[in-house]
Amino acid sequence: SPHLMVHVAFLTVNGWVGPDSDPSEVEACRQYVYDRSVAFKREVMNAQWQEAEKVLNNLQREYDLLVREHGRMEQQHKKSRDREEEARTDQGRLEDEVKRGREELDAALKAAQDNPGEEATERADKAGKELGKAEKQLEKARDTEVDQRKKAEQLEWDLKQNEEAQKSKQVEIAQQQEAVEALHRKLMNVR
Repeated sequence: SPHLMVHVAFLTVNGWVGPDSDPSEVEACRQYVYDRSVAFKREVMNAQWQEAEKVLNNLQREYDLLVREHGRMEQQHKKSRDREEEARTDQGRLEDEVKRGREELDAALKAAQDNPGEEATERADKAGKELGKAEKQLEKARDTEVDQRKKAEQLEWDLKQNEEAQKSKQVEIAQQQEAVEALHRKLMNVR
């Protein structure tokens, strides 16, 4: 409650202070009570103001964290898109390697059939291994492209969520700033 009633009695060397006491003594007691009540009001208002300031500072820290997180997510999004593009480029190169590898394997197998021998068999084995390696790399590049695309899409959604959270936090900060200023004005007007 903003209003508080206090009953105070003063005992001096001359006895209890009352309405019939010396006017200067009554005024001194009244001034004492007034000064103490103003000090108490200030103390209470100052505590409320400081608590509101803490809340405001926490909101600003949370907002700053959202901004930093947004920056990190933007960097991750760019890296994901770059990796996706790199995987797409690698796929083109690897598809050519697989095509050449199949041609080399076919040629090596034909040569091994035409001229059977250890050298022809080794050449066919080597061509088969090269083809297998290129096919694995191609599959990995395809998987990487899909993974990076999914990651980028998830980051796009996360970025939108972060931006909404930032807007919401800015509204909270503005409201809390108004509350802090109102409490500060009340504190300055305590008389």
